[in-house]
Amino acid sequence: MTSASSAGALAAVLAGLALAGCAATYQEPRGGQTSTIEFRNEAEVPGLVQTFDGAVECTGLRPVGTLDPKARRTIQVATGQRIAVSMALQYSNPLAGQGLIGGLVAAKTTRRCTPIVDFTPEPGRHYVFLVRAGGTCSSDFYGQAPEQKGTPASMPTRFRQRTWTMPMTAAGASCTRP
Repeated sequence: MTSASSAGALAAVLAGLALAGCAATYQEPRGGQTSTIEFRNEAEVPGLVQTFDGAVECTGLRPVGTLDPKARRTIQVATGQRIAVSMALQYSNPLAGQGLIGGLVAAKTTRRCTPIVDFTPEPGRHYVFLVRAGGTCSSDFYGQAPEQKGTPASMPTRFRQRTWTMPMTAAGASCTRP
């Protein structure tokens, strides 16, 4: 799947969810104390950034938007209340093997990568959620004090890594309970 077709597929899913009334898009807080979360897509395919209204079971999916390959996007979130966030990627892995008659067979498998974290943002902090995909899917999540923003420095951050349990279009719980 090419980057253009991946972006089109993610945009179609996002538009379909919004039009079906299944998922209103994420709205940043208009007042009160906030923090920022920077999503970093280190993959070669676009990602779909999303938040959830209910952090315990990842209910109330709120798409933020697509994130191009090797791109970053920062959103503001309210502090003092638990939040769950995710970035969904879909990518192909080429496979090669030997056929029954001895010839080489090439195929591709489609994989999905949807890491989810939940945490309670603290006022003034900057958080980074970095996702990589290729042969495997991996992610990093860390917090930074304002003076550390934009550097590789980080500070201890309490969060839970969660496991995706349902497809994006399903209603109900979308992740495992903590």
